[in-house]
Amino acid sequence: MSSSVQTFYERNTPLFLRLGGGASTGSLHRAVWGESVSTREEAFTYPYALVAEQVEQLEPGDPLHVLDLGCGVGGGIFYLADALDEDFEATGISISPTQIRRARATARHREKTDDCSFVAGDFHDLPELPPVDLAFAIEAFVQARAPAPFFEEVAHALRPGGRLVIIDDVLRDGIDSANLDSQEQGWIETFRAGWEARSLRTRQQVVDRAGAHDLQLRDDRDLTPHLELGRPRDHFIAWCLVPLQSVLWRWAYPRSLIGGHALQQGLQHGLIQYRQLVFEKRV
Repeated sequence: MSSSVQTFYERNTPLFLRLGGGASTGSLHRAVWGESVSTREEAFTYPYALVAEQVEQLEPGDPLHVLDLGCGVGGGIFYLADALDEDFEATGISISPTQIRRARATARHREKTDDCSFVAGDFHDLPELPPVDLAFAIEAFVQARAPAPFFEEVAHALRPGGRLVIIDDVLRDGIDSANLDSQEQGWIETFRAGWEARSLRTRQQVVDRAGAHDLQLRDDRDLTPHLELGRPRDHFIAWCLVPLQSVLWRWAYPRSLIGGHALQQGLQHGLIQYRQLVFEKRV
């Protein structure tokens, strides 16, 4: 990851938590209104529940070792610590020292410091870890500097048979700059710039890159229908912020909102999809 991604989260994390709606669950990602979800809190924890489902597909070590790649303030790890019956150890990696301080403070408050550790670092250069049974990245993969070094590090950390869950945005298969009009290209480039989304690729490109590092696709789900698109706040951003893009772009939080508006356009017009991709390391 680059220093610009670190700056993005250092400047935006408090506002994401306060204004994004996920403060109570420690979630920096979007609400996902999946099957059986009835409350906003459940919508924010739904991606964590999808990760927890993968434990049933494993023959985990003792204890189960989970790695959160881009852990934010620890919401995913704390959810799993509460939800899983297995002996449990977890490591969270974030490039943001602010996020790691918050996650460690929560671990102390919840008396989880023996089971849950948080490391300020770059998931392109992971520390030495025990073999990982389950790794996951929720809205973090897209900010990798490139897919190949991300998958290389994860494949090294996973034990044979271990799994990687990615929940993130991908370009629809078949899309390239040659078949986009200028408005569509503008949405994609504004999203990339506003959200530091350097690894936005087509779904098939992501699968191919993972396969080159012995990570085989096991599950693929389109979660786009479960997102909230066209909320009142989204209309406010479109009407009030996007027209002032040239003025507001210098500030981190408005830039993220404008990038998010471009993402919404990409999702609504079928250029971008929000997917869950599950990979297994070949034995």
